[in-house]
Amino acid sequence: MGPFAKEICVAINKIVTSEWDGAYAELCALGYFVADAATVLGNIVLDHTVPASQTLASEMGMQHANHDMRFPSLGVSMDTKLLSDKAGSILEGIFNDFREAKSIENLTVLPSYNPGEDFITFQANRQKLLDELKQGVDLNVRPSMLVSQVISGLSYKFAWKPGVLTAENSYSPLEHAKNHHRLLSAHAKKFSTAEPTVIVFVIFPWTAETVFPFDDLKKLFFKKFGDHLFTGYLSSPDPL
Repeated sequence: MGPFAKEICVAINKIVTSEWDGAYAELCALGYFVADAATVLGNIVLDHTVPASQTLASEMGMQHANHDMRFPSLGVSMDTKLLSDKAGSILEGIFNDFREAKSIENLTVLPSYNPGEDFITFQANRQKLLDELKQGVDLNVRPSMLVSQVISGLSYKFAWKPGVLTAENSYSPLEHAKNHHRLLSAHAKKFSTAEPTVIVFVIFPWTAETVFPFDDLKKLFFKKFGDHLFTGYLSSPDPL
């Protein structure tokens, strides 16, 4: 058995459960770091737990904080997060509730929306969006599409029988970063007060916020993503 065999087996077993995405993201991050001389096996501590007093978790009433990895030779802690499509997940849950409420067995719903839209907008309007589908989709008519009046720019295409269904979206990495930077704030408990902390966001093309078609867009998004958090914090009265 090699280094981290136990931890890797635990992660692999999670891949067949509902926690598959987070476990797979952690394995991807581990694979990336062990390929670098500075963070190769032997320079990595997995599943590193510290007293909350060493992190911002202490301000949230927690007793301990856990990092996916720590690099002792660099003095850096790291945690892995999946940059998942939260708005898409909310919509998929709405579609499932709609099918169940209307006793529909076969219906494909393909949404079109701005991937940079703040997912909080979808979260806050979840019930309204569900009610809109219930009231706006006549099962006798079987419409091919519906334009939402709840969220601007949101529309749906419906496939009531097998076939090809397409939709299109526009994307701005600047708007995306501006509307989603609070995702980084949500993981504040992971930030160490004793040493630098790195939050690694893993992007899966099949479940990510969006598929970044060009590296330049990806780099611009992550730069602005971090800028919005840290430049915004500069004017905050809260101590770090």
